[in-house]
Amino acid sequence: MQKRLSFISAILMFCLLISLSGCTNEPNPSPSNVGRTPIATGTPSPDETLTPTPTSAPTLTVSADADVTVLEQDGISIAIPNEHYELLIFNPENNFYHTDGALIEVFYKPTYEKFSSGWLFSIVRYNQAQYEQHLCRGVAPGQFFFAKDATYYYGYFRPTDVQHFDKTDMDVFNNLKYNVSKFVRQDMITRNNLTPYSDDDFWSKTYTYESDHIFLTYYPYYAYQDTAAQQNFNWQDVAYTLVLSQPAGQGDTGIWCVERMYDDPKYGYIYVHFPNADGLSSAEYYAKLQEECDSGLRPELLDPIQVALAYVKGVHGHSAATVDSFVKADGLPEGDYRH
Repeated sequence: MQKRLSFISAILMFCLLISLSGCTNEPNPSPSNVGRTPIATGTPSPDETLTPTPTSAPTLTVSADADVTVLEQDGISIAIPNEHYELLIFNPENNFYHTDGALIEVFYKPTYEKFSSGWLFSIVRYNQAQYEQHLCRGVAPGQFFFAKDATYYYGYFRPTDVQHFDKTDMDVFNNLKYNVSKFVRQDMITRNNLTPYSDDDFWSKTYTYESDHIFLTYYPYYAYQDTAAQQNFNWQDVAYTLVLSQPAGQGDTGIWCVERMYDDPKYGYIYVHFPNADGLSSAEYYAKLQEECDSGLRPELLDPIQVALAYVKGVHGHSAATVDSFVKADGLPEGDYRH
């Protein structure tokens, strides 16, 4: 570990000197350049934002049985039990915790009025492209999707930090945060004729696309062998496994993509990759690329090595990588990997 920290410090100093001289920075190929938050594989950069689902103050109506108050937002009905309704604030303008795509953002009224805090939970709605970018960030604490329809996925987001400070009504706060939100989710599925859904439907799959697969071992230090030697480790000591598939066409004329990357075994993460392509879903994006390739354009997409090279350069910034940085592998790496 000390060797890796020393190398990272040296690379950071090297990048600083280059940036001061006005030259292009050379990326650090170490795993620190493939962080969990934000995750490099397909995560939007700071100057890229997904198109959010519109949010506005909900229009309130009362259901016929008067046991719940129904919030109508963008064609979705969300019911809140009347016994708790007066304790809540919905979609406040002063909201540090606002999430793009939120249908409702629910706060505990006593805490919000004192501290502009007290966030309990949010119900978000993502289209296919937005949900794919959510998956790219890996499993996030306090966030999961529970329903879907033909167009959208519906998620439950809750805080993982301290939001309430008064111990005298902490039980009330937690009841609203967990039990009332559970009622909201269950009722929302029935009331809006949604299909129950779990993120496990995706994470339980070994592969993203049903097609042939190719596995490549990627050595990020192949292009930095002298640096590795100076830090007293072998460039082959760090290796990632890329999983490539054919997301559109099949066979010799089908384009390839990198769908997942397995981190070095000592870190044990799996990174899924979906293209962040101006709001297009992966199916739409790859279908478009397949059409271009069929017309004679983008022939490099038929070569898995070239696709892998473009991936590590474009997604991870490893501009010094070459085709020799890759070796064909027999299959998935062994080990305990997590998303």
